[in-house]
Amino acid sequence: MMALKHGGANALLELDIEGKSQLALAREVQVDPLRRVLEHIDFVAVRKGEKVTVDVPVHVVGEAVSRYGVKLAFHTESNSTLWYERDIDLFMALTDPRYVWLCPDSCHIALGGGDPVAVARRHSQRIALAHWKDAVRPIDVELTIDETVFAQQQPYMTELGTGIVDWRAWADAMSGTPGAGIVLVELDEAADPVAALRAGRAVAEAARAGEAAGDRAAHVERQGQA
Repeated sequence: MMALKHGGANALLELDIEGKSQLALAREVQVDPLRRVLEHIDFVAVRKGEKVTVDVPVHVVGEAVSRYGVKLAFHTESNSTLWYERDIDLFMALTDPRYVWLCPDSCHIALGGGDPVAVARRHSQRIALAHWKDAVRPIDVELTIDETVFAQQQPYMTELGTGIVDWRAWADAMSGTPGAGIVLVELDEAADPVAALRAGRAVAEAARAGEAAGDRAAHVERQGQA
C-alpha cells in the first residue's frame, strides 16, 4: 500500500485475494488528513493486457513549463511511487513524452531490486538527466516511512564505484539519451566528501571512456607510483 500512501493512485497493484493474484487500480483513496494513514480504498479489477484510462495531472504541469524551455523530469526515489521497475515503466507508458521526462537514479532503482541499466535503456529517449549513484545491495527489510527514512536507507548507499551498479553499462546507456552531455555524480554521505567525489568522477570518466570500474583506479595508482 506504499504506492497509494504516497499519492500513487494510478499505480498498478497486484492484490492477493484468497491466494489468487489480481491486478487492480485504486478508484478512490481516503486518507486521514492529520495522521496521513489510509482509511478506505475502492479498487477496480484490471485484466492483464487490458487498456485503461486514468487521469495524469502531471501533463498539465509538464505542458506549462515546456513553454519556457523547462523539462519536467521525475526522479526515481526509493520508498516512493516511482521506485520499482514495473511502476517506472507504467508511469512512462501512461504519460505523454512531449511533456514528461525521466530522471533515473541508479542507486534508488538498485535499492528496489531493479536493474538501473535496463531501465535507462528502455526509456533512453525520455531521460533528461540522470543521477549517478551507487548502492551496496537492495533494501531487504521493511523500513518505517517517517522523518528518519533517509537515515534508515543510508547504510544501503555507497560511494561511486564501490557498489553493485555496472558503471560501464550505465554509461553506455546514458550515451544515447538527450541528457548525455551531463554527468551528475551524487553522494549522500562520506567520511571525506571531497575525496569521494573525486574518486566518483574518476569512475564516471572511466566508464564513459569504456573502461571497467577498476581500470581507472589501477591507472591512477600506477601514475602515483611512477
